[in-house]
Amino acid sequence: MDSSSSSYKNTKSLGEPIHGKPTHGKAKILALGKAFPQQLVMQDFLVDGYFKSTNCNDPELKQRLTRLCKTTTVKTRYVVMSEEILRAYPELAREEGGEGGGGRR
Repeated sequence: MDSSSSSYKNTKSLGEPIHGKPTHGKAKILALGKAFPQQLVMQDFLVDGYFKSTNCNDPELKQRLTRLCKTTTVKTRYVVMSEEILRAYPELAREEGGEGGGGRR
């Protein structure tokens, strides 16, 4: 077993040093990356798509979201939610969410 995999055994709890010694010096960036969801939605279609996907019919919310989308300079949005996810988990589209949360309250 190499030393990197055995270091997890020495961890006592979050916030404590792995080897019992505090580290000194500046923090270092170990890696950079991007984490964008695959679903890219044009800002113009965001509100209508949301209301269609979630079967929500709250006119006040629709008005607020429409105003928000018009006042921002954002042209596209990355979204996690997709039609496939909503078909697999229909409880996410319900306003009251039911058991386990989800949806708008």
